[in-house]
This record gives sequence, C-alpha cells and structure tokens, in this order.
Amino acid sequence: MKKLLLTLIAILATHMMYATCTSSFTYASTSTPLQVQFTNASTYGTIPGGYTASTYIYFGTSGTPTYMGSYSGSTITNTYAAPGTYGVSVVVKIHDSLGTTVSCYDSSTQYVTVSYSACASSFTDSLMSGTTYSFHSTMLGSGTGVSYSWNFGDGSALGTGSNPTHTYPTGAATYTVTLTTTTTSPSCSSTSTSTVTIGSSSCASSFTDSLLSGTTYSFYSYMSGGGTGVSYSWDFGDGSALGTGSAPTHTYPTGAATYTVTLTTTTTSPVCSSTSTGTIVISGGGSANKIMGTIYKNASIAPTSADYMVWLIHYDSLTHLLTAVDSLTITGAGATAAYQFLGEPSSDYFVKAAITNGPTSGSGYTPTYHDSSFYWYNANNVHHVGGTVAGVNIHMLMGTVTSGPGFIAGNVMTGANKSANKVTSGIPAVGLNIYLISCATSGIVSHTVTDASGNYSFSSLPLGTYNVFPENMNDTTTAWTNIILTSTSTSANNISFIEHTISMTITPVGSSGISNTVNNNSLVIYPNPTNGNITVQWGNNTIQNGKVSITNLIGQKVLETQLNTRNVTNNTINLSQLQAGIYFITIDADNIHEVQKLVLNH
Repeated sequence: MKKLLLTLIAILATHMMYATCTSSFTYASTSTPLQVQFTNASTYGTIPGGYTASTYIYFGTSGTPTYMGSYSGSTITNTYAAPGTYGVSVVVKIHDSLGTTVSCYDSSTQYVTVSYSACASSFTDSLMSGTTYSFHSTMLGSGTGVSYSWNFGDGSALGTGSNPTHTYPTGAATYTVTLTTTTTSPSCSSTSTSTVTIGSSSCASSFTDSLLSGTTYSFYSYMSGGGTGVSYSWDFGDGSALGTGSAPTHTYPTGAATYTVTLTTTTTSPVCSSTSTGTIVISGGGSANKIMGTIYKNASIAPTSADYMVWLIHYDSLTHLLTAVDSLTITGAGATAAYQFLGEPSSDYFVKAAITNGPTSGSGYTPTYHDSSFYWYNANNVHHVGGTVAGVNIHMLMGTVTSGPGFIAGNVMTGANKSANKVTSGIPAVGLNIYLISCATSGIVSHTVTDASGNYSFSSLPLGTYNVFPENMNDTTTAWTNIILTSTSTSANNISFIEHTISMTITPVGSSGISNTVNNNSLVIYPNPTNGNITVQWGNNTIQNGKVSITNLIGQKVLETQLNTRNVTNNTINLSQLQAGIYFITIDADNIHEVQKLVLNH
C-alpha cells in the first residue's frame, strides 16, 4: 500500500511539472494605415503551482520580441513601416517564477500581408510663418469620393479639404494632429496622426554618423529650426581641430575608445546658438567579433531540412554601394537555423539568406534580407562596432503561385548606359533576382533568376495585374508596373529591362530613367543623406507655384507638397513619416525641373 501511494505521488508530481500549451493567434487590419491587431488565441492547459504563462510576439520586423500577455484573448497592435509580407511568430512558455525551468514551450508562425486600405492616407506639415502651418495630404489607397477631416489638436474647429492651413496659439506647445480620411467607394474610414511643435529654437539641429572604413566616420547634420545664416562647428571629442560644414568626415585614432561628438549650430537671423551631442565607439576587429542570428521558416513547408546560403554584405554609407565580403552554408532542420560570422571588422553590413534546396516553382522561399525584406534598401542595417551583435534574425519570405493560364517573360541586359533601342547589343544580366508582385495584395507572388541569356519567365499565373521587379545589390530599380493578364490576353512576353552599369539603375526598356536638371537657378537640396528634414533652396525669390514630389524606387508617389515661395528662397520639408531608404525627389517650379536621388536615414 505504501509503495502504491508513493507511486501515485510520483505520477502526480510528474504531471504537475509538465504543462500543456499550444501557440496560436489571429490578426486583422485596423483603421490606421498599415496597422494590424493581433489576438492571442493560444491555449495553456493546467498551469502547475508556482509556474506562470508568458506569451511573446515577433512582428517580423526585428529580432526583439514583444510581451503579448498571459491569457487567450489578449490583443496587441503593430504599425508597419511599409506594405509587404511579414513572418509573424507567437511564442508561448510556461515557466517557474525565476524563468529557469520551462514546463512547456510552443511557437507558431503566420505570414501576414500588410497593405494600405482603400481610404488610407498620410500627411506632412510645413511652417509658413509665425505659428501658421500648411498641411498636405497624400492618398495611399485607391478609394474614391474622398473627404477629409482635420483635428489640429488645439481645440479649434475641425478643418476640411486635402491641403488646409492652420494658425496655432503663440507659446511653446506640442499638438497632435489627426487626419481622418473617408471614401464613399468603397465605404471606408482611416486615420493618421503627427505632431506639431510650436516655439522650438530657430537654430536647433541634430546629426547622424556613419562608419566609412577603418576609424573614419562621416557626419550629417540637419536643421530642425527655421533660422538662416547657418554655421557649423564640430568637436569630434578626440582633441583634434574643430570641423566645419554640414557634412564633414573625421578619422579617429586606432585603439578602443569612446568619443563624445558635439555639434554647435549658430544662425545670424535670428542670432541663436544650439548644441547637440552623440557618441562614437571605436573598437578593433578580432576573432571575438561576431555577427549572429537565427533564420526562421515555416517548419511544415518544404524543404523540411533546409540548406541555406548566408551572405554578409558590406554597406558603404557614403556611396551606398554594397559588396559581399563573406558567406557561409548552414543546414537547419525544422523552423530555425542559427548562423554566425566571426572576426568581422567594425563597419555597416546587411545580411541575406537564401534556401538552396527549395522548390524551383510553385510555393517557395525567396532570398530574404534581415529582418524580413527582399529589397536591400528596405532591409535592416547592421551597425557593427566590435564585440557581439546578436539577434540579426531573418524571417524568410515566400510566395505562392496558384494555377492559371497566365505567362510573363522578359529579358535583362547590361551595358554602359546603352539606349533602349540598342538593348540587344548589351551583355546578358545573369543570375539577377526577378520578383513578381501582385498589384491586388502588394505581396510577392513568385521569384526567379535570369538565365545565361538574361531571360526569365513566370508561368501558370492566375489572371490579374502584376508588377515585375528586378533586384540586385547596388542597383536601384524602376518596376515594370500594371501588367494586365486577361482571358483574351493571357501572356506578356517582352517585359524587359536595361541595367545601366554606370548609374547602377535598372529601368524598363523604353523608360528614360532619371530626369536631368533644366535651368535650376542655383537650386540646392540639403542635407542629402538626411535623417528627417531636407531644405530646398534656390538662388532668387521670383519663383512661383513650386511643387515637391517624392517617389520610392518602384515609382509610387509617397509625398507631395507645395513650396512656400512667397518672399523666401528656401523651404524645409519634414520626411519623418517616410521609411528609411532611397527615393527620388522632383522639384517643379516655373522653369525649374530637378530630379535627384534622396537618401533617408532614421
């Protein structure tokens, strides 16, 4: 009897030590553009005494988890920076109070496609004079019958129209501005917010730094105040002579050290002085230096045991050129595979992974950059200053091709800026990544690479509208857009591109590419690169009806605003709502037509 009692106690104790849990979640879009609400649908079973449940979510944009709650039904929202497909994972753990003993662990992953709703919009603001601001909205969705309602955040009456102006009370304050956009077809409502700060210093500025090579850094300043007659003084913190100008470079001594950098900005109108500081950490290379992370895929999708090629790609922030400097091959069974690069010198990098033993057609994974992007210029940058950089994770993206009669094919040729009518005399662009994107969902449908002749093709496509996007390191691309496949026209056989080997751009055959300057009247756009604001400055004050447009690299207009040309020769434009990346900025004002590449860092 005593033995039986001891056995029952042992069985009960064992049962109490091991709980059951199943990870699960649901998701739905909200009225805020690119915002998704995730609901915890995990089950936890009976939790042993002294144990607790913790649930974390990875939104697919970084390697850092967010606590989601400890009960089924808890919700959390995330606003994504750009449309796309993201690998979202929820992890459930039942553990003791110290977190040292885990009684149950489970994870689940879903691929969430995020796109703008039909009524989605964004807006920018621009200081006109005093405390009067102009606001300029941009429709991101395709809905019609648009109406606008503006809450300026100061208790005043609501504004209307797409581009209102508003005068705030005097006195230092920060106001939250909310734009509600409503469409009639389809019936839809969406909100977006931003802040306006009144009474900021007229000479206020800040700066960013970027490692060029070795111990040489570049610095980029930008003015957030509205003062004129600006001068810059840089104390690099190592006892060297002061630097000048808005974008200097500086080489630090070798050897591990931390330096405090101080920028002093002064203006003559009004007379004003302001300082901002940052730190530079110098650390040499060595075998202890690591860049490491985990690659995630869906364990239930082939291949079960995945072979990966992982590249470490050096990023030159001054020229924005990329060079693959290291690579490795690893194998991961199931949902994850760990990698690490050892002994890498301090610099800026991208990390990219591809599955080499996956299917060549149908459902399959596409080459993916950290954290979850198939465009290199939308990927997360790794700023390595020595030691260990962990959590450089990659959530593999995939596309699914359903059956259909559609067929899209084309060719990519290279050449020293050859004209479109001489493309056949170029050199085939071999091994170039080609992505097929659905216009309906903005998601990846399929991926292929060009063959030895520069040719590519997608077959068995459902009828619909597509974009074709080539992607290659160092190249910026203009997509071939709105390729329509119908029951009477099921194929598009000449979707071809030219890779301009000097300008490092890929443009559709027949595209003129980047426009040239026409009588720019001493037009200057600075700072470029920037991390938030740019100033458009021209050499006289006779310009009328000026307009600024900014488009991304696949031709989508992401911002449009009017220049304030009344008795001024410069405008400051706020770009804080745009995602970091490479854009094209177009200035049209009287006889000025200027197009430049614009690099935005956050």
